Amino acid sequence: MRTTLISVILLAVVISCSNTSSPAFSYNYTIEQQHNCFCPTERKLFFENEEEESFISPGPGDWVRLYVENDIIVKAIRVTDNYELTTEERAFYKSLNDLEAVVAEVDTTVYTLAVTIDPADNYLSSILVNPKPITDEFETVISVIMDASYSYYNRNYTE
Repeated sequence: MRTTLISVILLAVVISCSNTSSPAFSYNYTIEQQHNCFCPTERKLFFENEEEESFISPGPGDWVRLYVENDIIVKAIRVTDNYELTTEERAFYKSLNDLEAVVAEVDTTVYTLAVTIDPADNYLSSILVNPKPITDEFETVISVIMDASYSYYNRNYTE
């Protein structure tokens, strides 16, 4: 009886101490995201030691599955070919909290902002930011800065 009780307690300790929330296998949530902007496909990063590194970022319209742990994107996989993005490449994608900060920071006197919330899961499913036309005192459009537009689309949220 005592041996059985000790075995049951030992088994309970082993099960409760097993690491089921390893960052390599467990995430707070995943979501697929598409980021569009008038950004160059080849981007350059500059480091403190003044070295320059070029890389090709995922193109406009590429859906990327983001794995988010504690509001940090720890892994990103391009949906079309299962290519795992580098740390630099995934820097252009945002967690849901980061997207909420983007929305809060948009200056609506300069930009138009359109936001859509997913009705089922209550997350930001799209953000579109476009510069407002520059007009003169007679409301005549002088110019529209198109290269400052950007958008984020999200789908397939899972916890």
